[in-house]
Amino acid sequence: FTDVSVQTGGDLKFMQTVNGDTANTRSLTLDAGSVGNITAQGVVGGSAALKTLTVLNSNTATFNSAVTTGTSVVLTDTVDAHAIAFNAGLSTPTFTVAAEPFALTLRGNIAVANGINLANTGGLVLDGSFTTNNQALTLGQAGQTTTLLANTSLDSGTATTMVNGSLSGSGFTLGFASPVNFSGPSALTASTVTFSKGVTAGGDLTVNGATVVNGGRVNSGAFTQTYNGSVTVGGAATSTTTFTGVGMTFGSTLDGTSRVVVADSGNTTYTGAIGSVTAPAHFETDAAGTSTFSGGLVRTSSPNSIVIADDAVVTAASTSFD
Repeated sequence: FTDVSVQTGGDLKFMQTVNGDTANTRSLTLDAGSVGNITAQGVVGGSAALKTLTVLNSNTATFNSAVTTGTSVVLTDTVDAHAIAFNAGLSTPTFTVAAEPFALTLRGNIAVANGINLANTGGLVLDGSFTTNNQALTLGQAGQTTTLLANTSLDSGTATTMVNGSLSGSGFTLGFASPVNFSGPSALTASTVTFSKGVTAGGDLTVNGATVVNGGRVNSGAFTQTYNGSVTVGGAATSTTTFTGVGMTFGSTLDGTSRVVVADSGNTTYTGAIGSVTAPAHFETDAAGTSTFSGGLVRTSSPNSIVIADDAVVTAASTSFD
């Protein structure tokens, strides 16, 4: 035999490990109907990886140990709003998630060589590390919030990570190792959000928590940017990090090591001090719009390196430009 299909009208449980007799040759299809719960307690594909693992249907499907396949994992369907959960990692070349209204939980190390497209529409819960081999990573649905249960990192290599909707995990870190594109309005709630590459936003971008920008740019086009926490900009003193948008709010301190340029044709509000902890090499605003400074300090690490090209409004009783 090559493939095995297990179909039940009730619960389906694998209490020990599940392996192929030869790596990447045996496929397993699981179908518990709409009332049965699929549970795999042990490692799947640990000593000999399955070729393809398919969840055809279930009331819920839960994999509590690591899952490894040599070719693919296919999630076809589960009862609307009920979850398919991989709670301890998943490694596969191809991961196919149907655009059906089941929920999906992915935890641990999620490694999918050929790209990740989490197309299900019934809710998404994530934590751990998500990696591809320079292939696109797409997650979330417009208007929905993806829940983070622990520190989470997203790495699609040289390819783009696409985020639809918002992500929320207030006590945890969220890291984007690759270029990231937000398709519409997005709110990111985390203890710290780190952008290691360039950021493009197709709607209003809000960060609730500290923000670290190491990728050289955050561009929201005609949309707002709101940072409800400290912003720290990395990079060499000779490099430039540019924030581009219409109506930006820096709700706390702004620090950095590179040159910082804010290109905002609306009103930019700086609530906290600029350069109080680490002074950027240069600070500059473009000629359009206005800038409101309320933090009492604008400081750079280079002489004669503050350029306020737009209309400036200073609301602090005492403000130093240094």
